[in-house]
Amino acid sequence: MAKVVFSPLAKEDLRQIWSYIYTENPKAADDLIDAVFHFAEKFADFPKLGRDLGDVTAGLRSFPVAKSYVVLHRVTGRVVQILRLVHGQRDFDAIFDGFKDQGPPIS
Repeated sequence: MAKVVFSPLAKEDLRQIWSYIYTENPKAADDLIDAVFHFAEKFADFPKLGRDLGDVTAGLRSFPVAKSYVVLHRVTGRVVQILRLVHGQRDFDAIFDGFKDQGPPIS
């Protein structure tokens, strides 16, 4: 079983998304967070879930969560790093540019 860790940026994404959705629909906000943590548990058992985005940066993967959101994560050994949680309509090129220059993965 892999260890799952959330990057500081992923934690901030969760806070911002929850706050934004909560103003219109508190239950939907809570359901989204529940879905993210549900998939985090799945990543522990199946670290290589999702689409390989290695052409963007080594080890980067994506997995859709709760209809409109995508988890961007990286597998390093027995650690799954959840790097970002982003809306599917976001400018992925701009988001991916941030990963191209990153150093080695967080362990």
